[in-house]
Amino acid sequence: MTEIDRRTLIGIGGASLVLAGCKGSKDYAENSKLRGPAGADRTWGLCEIHGKSAGLPTHPKKNFVPQFLCAVYIKFDGAVRPIIRHAYTRWNSSSNLKSMAQTLLEQLRKDQYSSDVIRHEVDFNNFTFKTQQYIVFFVDNLPTEIGFARHPQDLLYKHHIVRFTPFSGNYPYLPREKNHAFFGFDELKIDKGNFNTDLAYQMKFYNTNDLDGNDITADESSNSWRIYSMNIHLHVPQGSGNYLPIVLDPDTGNMGSDP
Repeated sequence: MTEIDRRTLIGIGGASLVLAGCKGSKDYAENSKLRGPAGADRTWGLCEIHGKSAGLPTHPKKNFVPQFLCAVYIKFDGAVRPIIRHAYTRWNSSSNLKSMAQTLLEQLRKDQYSSDVIRHEVDFNNFTFKTQQYIVFFVDNLPTEIGFARHPQDLLYKHHIVRFTPFSGNYPYLPREKNHAFFGFDELKIDKGNFNTDLAYQMKFYNTNDLDGNDITADESSNSWRIYSMNIHLHVPQGSGNYLPIVLDPDTGNMGSDP
């Protein structure tokens, strides 16, 4: 079990923004595949992976046939609370992920939506997935201000930026599911256009209950829900190669809500 040093800074709908550090367990320290450069211990905000790493390229037994795209737009604009919005659109098999993500992120930036958008939300309220879909994360700030926690020397960033943890970051901090559903985390380059950066990240939700590939079948009954604690790791450059780690930790998963 990982000992978590967590300070909640801001309550966000469906999540919280925290400063967090972890003291790795013996098992974590011995997991050489997911340690830092030159085997350095990860003590600056990364917690032990709960289930499988989202950085693994695919589910071991399940094909990915997306039905929707969810894009998450994040911006720190100097206010106390960051701007966080997310929206869903139906997947267009004749298009491509970059084009669809670009369009949806631009609508999220302006907070103006076309009729193709099925649902849009503020913060991480109703951050749910019922079927297979792509998820795109984007922080619309200059990299010198704040960005995803990706150290230039970290060749294993795919395993570190989004992680799943054993307990919810929201009171009463209930246990959450091991990750057997989210895979394929990787960078996604978009056109900079009106944004402050061109770097987003993609992930695939397989809607799988286990590593055998059985689907999650959830309805309105909370007993059928599969809820995960997702940690999204950001950092603020502090000079001399130092960073201030920040974690957004929404609860998410299949809670029987479309899409």
